[in-house]
Amino acid sequence: MGELRLRKSPEELALIEEAVIITASALRQVMASAAPGQSERALAASFEAALYEAGAEGLAFATIVASGPRATTLHASPSGHVTSADELLLIDGGAVAG
Repeated sequence: MGELRLRKSPEELALIEEAVIITASALRQVMASAAPGQSERALAASFEAALYEAGAEGLAFATIVASGPRATTLHASPSGHVTSADELLLIDGGAVAG
């Protein structure tokens, strides 16, 4: 199994690059429209929708959106917490390219 992590085929590298491009595009889209007063859940839903619109085949892992004191919570699930302008906003997610 360790060998699989050491070397990637050109096809695997192409899929990783595609997933990064999709994820970056979705994040730029969400950040352009993000504003204080949105819930973490709403931001997560917007990010995931943007991933699929950009061509994702799926989610690489459960999307994390956390703000304020919750932004330091390991593997935080998006909540109904409403964001404010003076809070840190954490968005962690990724696309599966296919």
